Amino acid sequence: MEDLKKLSEKLRGLLETMFSGSSVELEDPSPKVRIGATIVWNEFIGKDQLERQNMVWEVIDRNFEPSEARHISLIMTLTPDELAAIQES
Repeated sequence: MEDLKKLSEKLRGLLETMFSGSSVELEDPSPKVRIGATIVWNEFIGKDQLERQNMVWEVIDRNFEPSEARHISLIMTLTPDELAAIQES
């Protein structure tokens, strides 16, 4: 479980660095074997979900070993306005 927490922090650091100015929220990995995350970033504006996911997974694939990446599951990619709309509902 400690390895998963380290992997989670590595993921947070990578996403915050590569998507400068973003807000990254990670799920608590302790009850799970996979890590989920939400990244909110202004630069996602005008990009569809496929483009956003491709951007994120390209970064993950370049910076994580396959044995690490397999522990990363869902990464939600949102703009600030999309997050606000979700929170309002």
